[in-house]
Amino acid sequence: MAYSSSGGILKSSPALKRAQKGNCVRLNIEMPEERVKDLKELQAETSSETLKELINNAFSMLEWAVNEVKAGNEIAAVDENERVRRIIVTPLLTRVAKKYSRELALTQR
Repeated sequence: MAYSSSGGILKSSPALKRAQKGNCVRLNIEMPEERVKDLKELQAETSSETLKELINNAFSMLEWAVNEVKAGNEIAAVDENERVRRIIVTPLLTRVAKKYSRELALTQR
């Protein structure tokens, strides 16, 4: 289950809601066999019925993470005592943080 920075449970993302309305497009993605194997293992670990379900959930999590980073927040693993165990840093989230911190700096001039 995903939580917002305020501790609340996240609702469906706007993109997930659009997909549920039937406005679907078929995507054909080429990936190395090893990554497909990783996807199938993750599908089994999460008991996702389909790769589509797994990818929709991953997309919702990424969309939430991008929105949090745009708002100036960090994404982190926090234990039950509210201690930060690890801040999640990815090239994609780093690019988003840089882009939006620059835009914020320009608007504050």
